[in-house]
Amino acid sequence: MPADASPPLAGGEDIISEYLQNEKKLTGPSQVKKMVSQKSFKIHSEKFKPGSILHRPESKPLIAFLCLFLISSIISPYFLTSANMAAIMGSAAVNTTAVLGMVLIILMGSIDLSVGAQIGMGCMLTAICLRIYKFSIPMTIFTVIWVGSALSIINGLLIVKGKLPSFIVTLASMSAVRGAIYLYNPFNVPIFDKAFLTFSEPIMRIPKIFLLPLILGAVFIFMEKRSSLFFYIRATGSDEKVVRNLGVNVDKTKILAFFIAGILYALAGMILASRLGAGYPNAGFGAELTIIAAAVVGGISLRGGRGTVFGAIVG
Repeated sequence: MPADASPPLAGGEDIISEYLQNEKKLTGPSQVKKMVSQKSFKIHSEKFKPGSILHRPESKPLIAFLCLFLISSIISPYFLTSANMAAIMGSAAVNTTAVLGMVLIILMGSIDLSVGAQIGMGCMLTAICLRIYKFSIPMTIFTVIWVGSALSIINGLLIVKGKLPSFIVTLASMSAVRGAIYLYNPFNVPIFDKAFLTFSEPIMRIPKIFLLPLILGAVFIFMEKRSSLFFYIRATGSDEKVVRNLGVNVDKTKILAFFIAGILYALAGMILASRLGAGYPNAGFGAELTIIAAAVVGGISLRGGRGTVFGAIVG
């Protein structure tokens, strides 16, 4: 598993040399982009050329997916039915939303093993808020997101301020969150709120819950090459020491990444609750392996600094 401070990528020594030569010229984090270009950290995608798409990391899982889809549609006459497609998209909605959060964590050279437990927490808490406490849907969404983001912020603070490996912190968090779920309510909690359950109903044969990860994925892909946060996250995963020496608040970047990931995990839990129509204490059990594997298969390097959002979504 990756350490939080990843070794420099190839070319890291040139970056450090350039930093030492230009240290006096830097005026703060705003100068990082000017001196440490995306090309230096090898995070800038190559310009599109005919045939180059086959050499991109995300091309292999995309081709594998298309082949599997084609073979399945040929073998089974029921594969392309509306009910089966809706089931596949509903399952993909949960995983895709969580993968977007995992992308931020792995890109900066960390790991989050608590994602499955946090999805389960989001699912169970949604059902409890709607069924037991009779919360409105907006209040339920706010509560679940607040709890999910708070849990991830705690993880981030323990990693940053406690100088603990992300593997150890999130492993402990996974056990603590899962234990808290069983301690509070070890039974299934059905949801009878018809308005909430309509989120899993289709619009033109596409489940509503599938639209959320599509929108979030499009936003992440758009911001990937335009947001300073994405740049700092990638740069931190490439060479944390250099980025810290350049004046970037790496601790703040890490905590913010965990905060956003926590929100996405909570949303994934709510999507799962809408899809299942109930909260289950064992919801999301083992999902951490699936989600991490999806990101890695899509081209995200476990060492951090490399990969694309689109590749993780395809994975």
